[in-house]
Amino acid sequence: MANSLTSNVTNKLMEAFIPAFESKRKLSMAISTNAQNLVNGFDESTGDTKGAVRIKRPLQFVPQRTADGDFTSGDTNPVIVGTAPAEVGQYATVFIEMTDVERALESKNVAESMLQLVDPAAEDICNEIESELGDRMMKAAAFASGNPQTPIADWLDIASAGTKLDAFGLPAGRKYCALSTFDGLPLANEQKGLAVNPEVGSALAKAAIANNYAGFDNVFTTDNMPSFTSGTATTGITVLAAPTQTYNAVKDSYEQVITLTGGGIGNTLTAGTTLVISSVNMVHFRNRKPVKGSAGAFIPLTVSLLEDITFDGSNNATATVSGCGVFETGVDGAYNTIDRLIQAGDTVTIQEAASTTYGPGLAFHEGFFAMGSIKLKTLDATDSSFTTKDGLNFRISRFANGVANKHQIRIDFRPTFACLNPFFGEKVYGVA
Repeated sequence: MANSLTSNVTNKLMEAFIPAFESKRKLSMAISTNAQNLVNGFDESTGDTKGAVRIKRPLQFVPQRTADGDFTSGDTNPVIVGTAPAEVGQYATVFIEMTDVERALESKNVAESMLQLVDPAAEDICNEIESELGDRMMKAAAFASGNPQTPIADWLDIASAGTKLDAFGLPAGRKYCALSTFDGLPLANEQKGLAVNPEVGSALAKAAIANNYAGFDNVFTTDNMPSFTSGTATTGITVLAAPTQTYNAVKDSYEQVITLTGGGIGNTLTAGTTLVISSVNMVHFRNRKPVKGSAGAFIPLTVSLLEDITFDGSNNATATVSGCGVFETGVDGAYNTIDRLIQAGDTVTIQEAASTTYGPGLAFHEGFFAMGSIKLKTLDATDSSFTTKDGLNFRISRFANGVANKHQIRIDFRPTFACLNPFFGEKVYGVA
């Protein structure tokens, strides 16, 4: 008996689409994606406003020391619950019009016919989403290693990035380093550990060039790495006014607004640019001590610009950055990121040259960034909806154009993105 197009075409398409999509994922397999990131009942009237969806941040505390265990005069550790604002992305839709779907369903090899139909769609949606994911991760990554003017050319460049992540007391969890295909090429001369991945056959497994090297569980290549072009401001920039630097002020965004001055009237800084406040040292996230770098100097505060800015007629610009300086005392200092307050007059260094395009690698802890999705409402009773084990929801809808004698198939996915901790991510350049 022939298959009925009206009853099960979307189910058969979904059965072919999901394995095809899953087999092509790389970058999205290395971050936080789980069923808890699936958003049900999303109110589309809120649009893609950042914060329409939120994910809780983990707690931290300052242990107190006593000589005899008497805590009569001790301070109570505050429980401050922060949330990461997720941004709802635009729909990613593939709309297919064709005339031979019925014939494909009636063929002897239905699975092969369905795969030929949806495999290109799965690949294109995956590339579209992972390209956006890479751009968002780059802008959110507050750390940077190496020199933007130096290409990645040696395993020392990778080791430098891994060492920096390890030095700050990140929690247990997998760490990854993602490189462009050609950045991975010079590393091929000297293999650092056999690249073995338990997810045999996945795109991430095939892209691995090393495992368990310099603190990274996996070093892999992908053709969806980000890039950005720097602005025209490079020198003379200082902090005009000190930002608010309490955890309560930043806990629900991990972003900070810093007013800058001195970049030159009309000059610009672009999203993805790293700002270095060299007179303020970063601290270990658990013991809150300054962290010494490879050259013996302590590691300064670095943050990443989230939006393009232009210095106005007063030579000032307001920068929204990913990563933030937090400095408080006593039990309130559990979330400190720096060893002193940022002050007006502090020098801000720009590492990038003017008007230059950069394509950094990305090093990150799996808790750096999260991607989920909106559970899409069905358009018709014959629609198919499927959620992967890590919370990515897809919808396949079937229509017909009776006048044109064509079948129409629509495949939809609507992602959500959230940076969980900017200091768990790092832009990677070559070591100067």
